[in-house]
Amino acid sequence: PSPLGERQTAAGTMTKVCLREQLLAEDLISGPAVVVEHTATTVLHSGDSLVVGDHGELIITLEVPA
Repeated sequence: PSPLGERQTAAGTMTKVCLREQLLAEDLISGPAVVVEHTATTVLHSGDSLVVGDHGELIITLEVPA
């Protein structure tokens, strides 16, 4: 999906911002990213990933530090 824009985090990293309502099944987002919607904000850190399920659910995989 195309990001809505970018924001700078407190750590100085530029992070893409995606609108939840624009996400479709099987869309994949890799962190760092922020997914915004009316009632929630989902934050993906570097190394994390998100895929949208068949019913619109967000399936998030977190990077596990070694």
